[in-house]
Amino acid sequence: MLMTLEKPFKVKLRALPPDDQKTVLDAVTDPHNPRHRLKKVKSRRLRKESWSIRILNHKYRAFAQKAGCLYRWYWVGTHEQANGFL
Repeated sequence: MLMTLEKPFKVKLRALPPDDQKTVLDAVTDPHNPRHRLKKVKSRRLRKESWSIRILNHKYRAFAQKAGCLYRWYWVGTHEQANGFL
């Protein structure tokens, strides 16, 4: 699986506590791990089909767009922020 971190994702990632940053990075490099509950996200706000994972027992969510086997991670934040994002 290939992945890239978009600039908005990196900015939000740096705002997280250091231990959580590592956990988030581990999660986005292995989104197919069942504990992350990778799923397609439907939203009127998002222009393209997106994918979501849950991190640290639902403390954080991350969103990516997928092209073939490449995930482009573009957003990460708390679960509450994610609800407002969608």
